[in-house]
Amino acid sequence: MELATEHVDGSAQLIQAEAGRAGSVYPASNGAPGDPVKPDRFVWAVTFQTVGVICPPLPGVACWTPRAMTMTVILDFHIGAFLESRTLG
Repeated sequence: MELATEHVDGSAQLIQAEAGRAGSVYPASNGAPGDPVKPDRFVWAVTFQTVGVICPPLPGVACWTPRAMTMTVILDFHIGAFLESRTLG
């Protein structure tokens, strides 16, 4: 899943790659208006383990301590085009 690694930092480690309808392999795909990943679209969902830092968008509030997170990169099944990514931590 070399195409997916272009969208994560170099320290990210591959956990899994699944292909199928987005509604099955990527539950965040809910078909909301404007969502680029409709539930019936065929995609690759490539999940990585990474370390991230959350910085609240408030003046004077410090960033939190780095923590383990997962990042899922969604690619079009047929051409490998990047559709979106989502980080959970």
